[in-house]
Amino acid sequence: MTYITVTNTKHNASYSKTVLVIVEDTIVDDVYIKPSTNIIKINPNDLKTSQIKAQLIGGNETDGKDFIWWADDYTLIGINALADTCAIQATGKTGMTKIHIKHAKAKKEATIIVYISQYDTFSFSQSSLSLSSEKLYFIPMELPPMDDKVKVSYESDNPDICIIEGSSQVAWLCGLDFGTTTVRAKLLSSDGSIIATDEMLVTVTVPDITLPIISLTNTILNVEMGSSKTLTAFIKGNNIDEDEKFNLQWSVKGGKKGLSFLNETPDKKAYGPDCYVRFNEAGEYVITVTHPATGATSDIYIIVEDKGEVLISLSSSLETVYLDDGSFTLTAILTNANKEDYKNIEWSAIKIGGQNVVSVSKTKSETCTVMPITTGQTTIIARLPNGKYATCIVLVKASAEIFLDVGTVHVIPGYTEVINYRTVPENAHINWFTQMTQDGDMTNQTNFFSIEDDTTRKQLRITGLIDFPGKVAGTITAMMTGVGTAKMPKIN
Repeated sequence: MTYITVTNTKHNASYSKTVLVIVEDTIVDDVYIKPSTNIIKINPNDLKTSQIKAQLIGGNETDGKDFIWWADDYTLIGINALADTCAIQATGKTGMTKIHIKHAKAKKEATIIVYISQYDTFSFSQSSLSLSSEKLYFIPMELPPMDDKVKVSYESDNPDICIIEGSSQVAWLCGLDFGTTTVRAKLLSSDGSIIATDEMLVTVTVPDITLPIISLTNTILNVEMGSSKTLTAFIKGNNIDEDEKFNLQWSVKGGKKGLSFLNETPDKKAYGPDCYVRFNEAGEYVITVTHPATGATSDIYIIVEDKGEVLISLSSSLETVYLDDGSFTLTAILTNANKEDYKNIEWSAIKIGGQNVVSVSKTKSETCTVMPITTGQTTIIARLPNGKYATCIVLVKASAEIFLDVGTVHVIPGYTEVINYRTVPENAHINWFTQMTQDGDMTNQTNFFSIEDDTTRKQLRITGLIDFPGKVAGTITAMMTGVGTAKMPKIN
């Protein structure tokens, strides 16, 4: 390397120009670069560096100092290269990039593919799942980095028991009926060919009414990278006092990096009703809120997008309605938007078997009116012109009702009368409540008769205990769990 100064004799020296001249080695035939490996995999959480060495085949001993190294994406890895050796350090992110090596004597550069991932195979993050019906659950997928654009498709062996949807990073499930089924995931290449498959056993159970419920303002959020948000959870249930909210525990499923809790404790968790989250990196994350004493849990699925994009979320991600409930309204929440963006939101509902389960208002606006048409499940989609969208799963059920054989029964003390009943839906859970009377006044006495529910035969057994002649001894009221519109019959 040297410099040449060019001057013009007709002008003074201030008009001179300096030219940098680099003399490179002559490219030699049959000389090529041989790296110590062509593919390397590193863990994003590994604090140690990985090393790669390069060798110039056909060169001489002094050629090692002339290698040039560079990477395609320095947000995924950092490199420190010296002569024929390169040290690679993970940054905490997952993905795939390439390291290139060049030498003046070699005709072609060498390329090393670098995979940064915790996982070697494609799979669900757990092999089985037990869930309650009519509640959304989110399961992170374990996806090794791919050098091809891939997508994941999902299916359920029995969609009457459990439905499954999702992205390439997170699957979301909703139980519809009690039972066990298998859900499956397929990793597909850009041309649709199957790269890998996995399955998970799912058991849908009857909701435990004694278990407290953890409520969240929303279970699916679209947020902007670099932003912060306060997430709030509420816990209610039997024997749950106000102070129990301070025992709620927040954590990121799978320990995935990219989010940080501003009120984080040394165990990488946050505690209390509020969690202050900063969204550091784009990606998809699942935050779990747990009440350790009772085992109650609830999930939040968070999609972190790049800065500056107009993003969309919905006021609800799961709605369960009955045919006779009438319409309900969904509201879109936009980020980085102006008034005109709210006028360009398109609403639609997926047809199931060629039929509409619900109808949606076609006006492009911030809100959408949804009207149940028939029983079944569908998905409402709110889409922006930039391709961003948000969804809400809608479950439409038959009008809930409880039917009894009789409305009045006479029971002799020491004897039992049996009343048959049926419910819509058939697998509904019923709570029975008794109230005793005395001289027409309601009291807390409970000793005139007793009841026993035979849920297998769908029969209510009423046994007389104490004689109460001439008057109604009390009433029995049936209440269907989780149903606000059911007709609640009484027995006198």
